[in-house]
Amino acid sequence: GETKVVEGPVVSANWASGSRGKPTFLNIGKPYPDPDRFTVVIWIDNRDKFIREFPPNPETYFLHKTVRVKGFIDTYKGNPQIVLSEPSKIWIVE
Repeated sequence: GETKVVEGPVVSANWASGSRGKPTFLNIGKPYPDPDRFTVVIWIDNRDKFIREFPPNPETYFLHKTVRVKGFIDTYKGNPQIVLSEPSKIWIVE
């Protein structure tokens, strides 16, 4: 329930193009469906911005890289997540 910066490796990623809202998921620390994962969600309404900034797409661009994400931490079905709407809120940690 706070705005924080989260850092960790993206260990799995997926664009759920067949799901409602067509979300892109970046799972930090643990892969889906591990209950200890932290998920970054990018909804279809914002996906084009992320594709332009991180080609060919965010799920490929960030996979197996350590990222830092800034946003409001919420939970969905008990799992912590940040919903990203702006590419400026995620960056790769060297």
